[in-house]
Amino acid sequence: MTTAFCVFAKTAVRQRRIPFEISAESDPFYSAANMAKLRKSIAQMEETVGIVHTVNLDD
Repeated sequence: MTTAFCVFAKTAVRQRRIPFEISAESDPFYSAANMAKLRKSIAQMEETVGIVHTVNLDD
């Protein structure tokens, strides 16, 4: 672990940037289809005043 961090730190200093790309695009949570589904769910909750249902996992 120490060696990996040292390699990362030296590369970051030498290149003056993080040596890898950080992106949320590959996360399926942020896909267009899921975001549309979330917006629809939020709209339904706002229309119905948000009835909360609980799930009992002990059954």
